[in-house]
Amino acid sequence: MAKPSYALKDTELDELIKELTPKIRTNSVIAGISGFIGFICSSIGWYSIDVQLALGRGLGLLVLGFIGLTAASMTGMTANRHKKKLKFAISDSVVRCALATRFEIDRYSPSGCIRRDIIMYAGLIHRSWNKISGSDLIEGAYKGIGFTFSDVFLEQVSANKKGSERRSVVFKGQWLILELAKPLTFGVQLRGRRGGDSAKSDIETESMEFNKRFQIIASNPHTAFYILTPQLIEQILKAAGRANAQMSVSFDGDKMHIALDSGRDLFELCSEKRKMFKVNNIETLRMQMRWDVNYIANIIDELLLNETLFKADINI
Repeated sequence: MAKPSYALKDTELDELIKELTPKIRTNSVIAGISGFIGFICSSIGWYSIDVQLALGRGLGLLVLGFIGLTAASMTGMTANRHKKKLKFAISDSVVRCALATRFEIDRYSPSGCIRRDIIMYAGLIHRSWNKISGSDLIEGAYKGIGFTFSDVFLEQVSANKKGSERRSVVFKGQWLILELAKPLTFGVQLRGRRGGDSAKSDIETESMEFNKRFQIIASNPHTAFYILTPQLIEQILKAAGRANAQMSVSFDGDKMHIALDSGRDLFELCSEKRKMFKVNNIETLRMQMRWDVNYIANIIDELLLNETLFKADINI
């Protein structure tokens, strides 16, 4: 069952946008400036103490750095709190309505994410990662096919010599899981290649473009060709073109995983380039959310053309 909606009226949502947007922008700017000043002061202070240039001045700069970083943390937390409040209001009032135009929604969780174990089991991310976050978990059906979706953010977090965290982005984008008509008795993984990636595939297809774009890993190379038909190869290439992102695909059991390393989030309220809050009015929001919904639906449409995978009366 879908979660009950507590949607605001357009006038109420518009008032909330006008109230919170300036606060979010102001606190975000203050957090950025304070953090920058705090970092510079702390760095110079540690250096002054380390080389014993000016102990008193170094301690003073450390204090200023601490104040700056504390201010950045507090104003950043305030901005995030306002952003979260507005995010949930918009999710109930705008995103749910946009999703309902194309999908049958059983569950929508703005702060939800596909589970860690599911992503690990799919085997599509070969780089090491130890931290996962995400948003906009959606479970439902599209044209009779069950699906699960969420934005996913994978990082490798480690500590440097000074004890501070070092973060490396491994994956940022969308994760889509489609339910197949019948379970497969073998597994096939198509790992999207990055520039210069020449990892050897278990099999080669007749499509040079496909071989260049994906590393093919198959538990049984012979049976893999039952899945990787010329029709499916063409459909995956078209879907990857629509996604405009590095795509990886996994077939396992009764699930098809599609990982899109797009470098962005869907259903978000911030500018991807400037990381600034960009809510202006409700109609602009609706247009943005409809675009994001169509982005998902158009990719699924390309894949649903394959009757072998998604028609229950056809044997694989």
